[in-house]
Amino acid sequence: MIQLRAKISTEEISLEKVTAQEIKLGRTSSEQEQLRRTPAQSKFSLEKTSTQSYRSSLKQEQLRGSFIANQLRDDQLKGDQLRRRRSKIKLNIISEQELAGTAKSRKTQIRTAQDRSA
Repeated sequence: MIQLRAKISTEEISLEKVTAQEIKLGRTSSEQEQLRRTPAQSKFSLEKTSTQSYRSSLKQEQLRGSFIANQLRDDQLKGDQLRRRRSKIKLNIISEQELAGTAKSRKTQIRTAQDRSA
């Protein structure tokens, strides 16, 4: 199974004075600050979040890859064990057939000896 860990960040929420104009607009002063940011600052924050998300997705892919590699290794081991069991079974079958064949040939040898003596 893949175990994913999530990090939850908490932000401090501060009460701010809200003017009547901001209430009409439906914005707080912190939202207005965000609107006043220069495009370069917002681009930097986007890059920062995109690299963080890329790193987390890369870690998830690595976890998936190692999980799949472990599964493949386990499957190969199971396959090897099954092949060994099958070869043992085949050997047992062959040895039983050989025993049966030698018993038949012994019976025919005994019969031919009896025929010769008679």
